[in-house]
Amino acid sequence: MITYGIIALTCLISYLGFDNQSLRNKLLFIPYRVKHNREFHRFVSSGLVHADMLHLGFNLFVLFQFGPILERYYASILGAGYGIAYLLLYFGGMAAADYATYLKFKDNSSYRSLGASGAVSAVLLSFIVIDPWSKLQPIFFPMEIYSFYIGIAYLLYSYFAGRKLKDNINHDAHLFGAIWGILFTFAMEPRLIRRLGDSLGF
Repeated sequence: MITYGIIALTCLISYLGFDNQSLRNKLLFIPYRVKHNREFHRFVSSGLVHADMLHLGFNLFVLFQFGPILERYYASILGAGYGIAYLLLYFGGMAAADYATYLKFKDNSSYRSLGASGAVSAVLLSFIVIDPWSKLQPIFFPMEIYSFYIGIAYLLYSYFAGRKLKDNINHDAHLFGAIWGILFTFAMEPRLIRRLGDSLGF
């Protein structure tokens, strides 16, 4: 499956980057260098490097949980060409997440960002759009919750945290990656909009 290939590639590049600062600097997201040096590869390469094993492990755990499910769904509606759509979801989410950061920090020469959180957020929210009434149990939470409510909470938290918290986490990347996942999935399968509306009584 494509998900496993992404996981393997991300593990390899991230591991190499842990001990190779030069490699990591070439890949992480630096909006200033994107604007002034036209280093557009950083919109994607930044998702292949991570700060540490915890950062890497959390992102890839979520991807491992939901990526294969999405692949099967995409294959069921798109057939053999599903892989292109899945890659657009994942790497498009990465680029969308970084673009929001680019607009905010393109003239800040000291800003750095890294990690696959935007892409993983796209995968998570795509899953939620497809199956909003499945039950999930968030880590460290004592009970299962409908995925629809988890998605709403995730979007709200990412929005307000990006404006209030100063914790060195790029919450805007999470938010815009998630939004990409929603919009891309609805564009790919518009019938999901009506299905979600019907289930909510609209």
